[in-house]
This record gives sequence, C-alpha cells and structure tokens, in this order.
Amino acid sequence: MNKLILILSFILMNSLHAGQSMRHCMLLPISDNVQGALGFKVYEEIEHYLKEGTWCYYRSNSEILNILANYKVNLNEHLKNKDVIQVVAEKTKTGSLIRVNLAGVAQGIKVSMEIVSDVGDEIYFKEEADLPTVDLVTIAQTIRNWLSIYEKTIPYDGRVIGVLGTQFTTDIGRDYSGVNSADVIIMRPLAKKNHPLLKEVVEWDKEKIGDGKIFHVSENQSQGNILRYEGAKKIQKNDWLIINRKNQNPDEVVKVFDKTDEELSFGKMGQLKIGLILDDASAKNIVPATPPRELSGWILGGEFSLEVWATRNYWGELELEKKFGSLKKKEGDLAFSSNSTTNSVFKAKIGYKYLPIGFFYGPQIDGYIGYAKYDYDVDHQGSDGFVQSSFSGMLLGVKGDVPIYTQTRVFIAIDFIFNPDYEENQFTYGEEDSASNFNLELGATYNYSPVMLLYTSYDLKNSKATFLNRSEYSFSDSSINFGAKFTF
Repeated sequence: MNKLILILSFILMNSLHAGQSMRHCMLLPISDNVQGALGFKVYEEIEHYLKEGTWCYYRSNSEILNILANYKVNLNEHLKNKDVIQVVAEKTKTGSLIRVNLAGVAQGIKVSMEIVSDVGDEIYFKEEADLPTVDLVTIAQTIRNWLSIYEKTIPYDGRVIGVLGTQFTTDIGRDYSGVNSADVIIMRPLAKKNHPLLKEVVEWDKEKIGDGKIFHVSENQSQGNILRYEGAKKIQKNDWLIINRKNQNPDEVVKVFDKTDEELSFGKMGQLKIGLILDDASAKNIVPATPPRELSGWILGGEFSLEVWATRNYWGELELEKKFGSLKKKEGDLAFSSNSTTNSVFKAKIGYKYLPIGFFYGPQIDGYIGYAKYDYDVDHQGSDGFVQSSFSGMLLGVKGDVPIYTQTRVFIAIDFIFNPDYEENQFTYGEEDSASNFNLELGATYNYSPVMLLYTSYDLKNSKATFLNRSEYSFSDSSINFGAKFTF
C-alpha cells in the first residue's frame, strides 16, 4: 500500500491539494470477485454514460488507471484508502470519485456504489442492492439510476474560478443545460453536515452573496457580471453558482427540480408530514334482543408524523392523528340523537425498506412493527350503549410505494393491531371476548419540490370488540387525507 501511494504521489510533481468540484467526476476501476471479467464490462458501460452525459465533466487518466491495475489483487482495499483517493483526486482534478464494487452472491450479484470526495474519507452518496441476476444491462442501469439521483444532490451548478472587478469566471461550460444568458445566484458554502450514523454529507450551510448574469459561454468556462450584492461580502474564488431557472424559458429547463437558494438545504435524515383529515366516522353497538344502534357523521382533524431514516433501509416513525366532531343518530332507538366525539390515533413504528431494483426512488416495499393505540372518546351515554373506549397493542404492517411518473408515486399500506386490548373508561360491556383492528390506506404523492411532497389518500380504519354475551361495539372511519411531507 505504501508503495502504491509513493508511486502515485511521485507523478503529481509536488502539486498542491485544493478542493475539487463535485461536477468533475471520475470512475475508479470496478472490482469484483470474478477476476475482473464483469467489472471491466460494467466499467465500459458506465464510462460511456458519463462521457455522454452533461451533469459532470468526466475525468479519466490512463497513467493513474495503469498504476491501479497493477494492484488488482487487493484493488478494493486500495480504493478505500484515504491517501490513495486524495492522490487520484488531485491528479485528475476530480471532486466526485465513483467507487463501484461487485460481489457475486448465491442468487445473483451484490452491487454497491459510493461517491467519495477528494479528501478521501468523506461520502457524498452511497447505495447498494442485491440483484437477482448478473445481467450486464441490469447492473449498469442500476448504477446509472443511482448517478441520476446523485446529480440532483449536488448543491451547485458551477463554481467561481476567477474574479476581476465586477466580472467572474465559472467552470460551467456550454454543454451544461440552461447556462446561456442565465441569471445566477452566488452562494458561499460555510459548513457541511454529516448524517450521524451513515457519515454521509446530507446538508450544506451556506449564505447568499449576490446575483449575477452569464454573458459569455465557451466549451469549458463561462463569464458573468455581478448584478447586485446581498451584503458587504464580495464574490471570491470557489463560491457556488446556482442557475436561477425560475427566470428562464421553460423550454430550456431539462432538470427534474429547479434549484434555488431556498431549495438547496434538503437532506437525507427523514420526513415530516402535516395534513388535514375529512372523516366519515361512526360508532355502533349491537346488544342481543335489541335493534342495532349507530351514530355517524363528518368530523374534522389533522395528522402529523415524523419519520427518521437510520439508514436507507431502516427507519423509525411516530404518527399522531386527532379528529373532532359530532355524531348523529343513524340507526336504532336512542335516548340522545347526537354525541360529540374525539377520535385519536398514536403509532410508533420501526421498519425495513426493501428496494426490489436497488434504486431508492424506485419501487419500495416496507415492513414494520411497533405499538398503536386508537382512542374513541365519545360522550358516555350508558342507556344508548356508547362509552369512551380504546384499542391498543402490537402493530404489524406493510406498505408498497411505486413511481408511475417522474414526480408522481402511488402507495398502499395496511396494518393491524395483533390481538388488541380493549378498554373502556366506565364499565359498560366489561372485558372483551375478542377484539380486532385494521387500517387500510390508498394514496398518491407528487414531488412539488426537492423539499416538499404533496399527498392525498383514502384511509379506512375499523376497530371492534365482541363480548361473551354476544354484544358488539365497533368504530369505523372512512376519510380523505391531504397535506404535505417535508424532507430534511
């Protein structure tokens, strides 16, 4: 290892290290456990994709690659060495080093990809998948999907490489979309935030310096003028430039998301959901030798949830729901024709996210377990058989989420409380003989921006207790939910 580092360092001719642009990329040699046969083919496919793409300036260096090839026996370990990565990054002037590993497993192949910064031990992006095939096309497409997602996480379109008075030069070339005569926002990076478990960069602290406009574009550079400053600080080398696509002709915009200074702080820590609920609720009791009695009506409420991603597969979530309103007589002989109610739900979940094609924004299947409690706080009316009740216990569930368009997904989720405990605040029915609970939700989400999803869903809930005297007491909710989810 030391010999490898010395050889690589020697060819640098004592050049000084400087931060490299994330939009300058290099594909490192791909290691596998089949003597390199598959890795070389995948390398060719991905290299071709990078050369044809416009999101990064691809860097390849035959001298570096030839040296690394001499260490192919332990190549994967060498490519994890911080010092090796630093030397390769400096030689190739690359800020995004793409590290791919292939490992054969019983039913296919395990594909993993990390994008490493030029400091060697800092991860910008990380994904892995177990594919049930060794098909070259499938493997290459999986990696291309990941690179497309990484592209959208880069917090700038270009960087300032020179300043002269009120003019600046940037490393954005003519092949980059939307650069001609573009309005640009000038930002200054202040600090990076890392995921506490994954050690990946998930967010950047920054401040706005001012606004500018590109007036000349060449193959690998462009020039612009400062239009206005935000404060006392002036533009300097290595400041970020973000193309303000809101002021462009829509035909020039080809990226999925418009990036502005307000929208660049999205990370990968989790999601916060806030929504409204319009609920058709009912409460019903059946007592032997007595006609069924039922109350129903529309009630209103809201929902809140906080989902935290420990890794890309493991997550935890707290979910709260509360609805208020009045239920009116629907069926049976009742002493009271209406009854106010407060229905609430609490769920605490931990889950595992399975990615069928190894692509985080592709199809997803979640299985989860936790604790849930459903409270039905109807006013106590003993003569009519209505009493405040709750159902609680261990929660089991599954959810499927599938993209149908670029920015639209549909989902279905079903969960239930396993053998729920039934309780009532005043003795009316007594201990239950059996109880059941389930929740079914169908819905869709729309990517309004990188930090916000809009959602709507149809949500069906049902809880029922039966007793030794053959009485039944049940609650149902059939609601339309809508709101927003915020990624942080």
